[in-house]
Amino acid sequence: MVRKDEKYKELYKMSLKTYIDKHMRDVDSEYIKNAENETKAVWSVINQKTRDRSDDNTSSEPDCEMFNNYFVDAAPKTRRKVVAPTNHTGVDRTERNEHLDYQI
Repeated sequence: MVRKDEKYKELYKMSLKTYIDKHMRDVDSEYIKNAENETKAVWSVINQKTRDRSDDNTSSEPDCEMFNNYFVDAAPKTRRKVVAPTNHTGVDRTERNEHLDYQI
């Protein structure tokens, strides 16, 4: 029974989010359409949307320690992924010429 309730709750949440998103797009479109200067209105909407997201206490400055650790760890991680080639074909010459009486 709980799973059914969770399923309906999730469906309701998705439909409500869809409705709100559509309504907000309609409000923004109406605002732009009725504005004297449409370009200014468009940028006003864009700035409002981007400011709303940037208020989440996220810093635009990189974390120096994280940045440093990334590059310090990059070389060993890359080295582990690289396979040392034996020659141009990737096959050892002695294996390729085993049927011959002599070795190259």
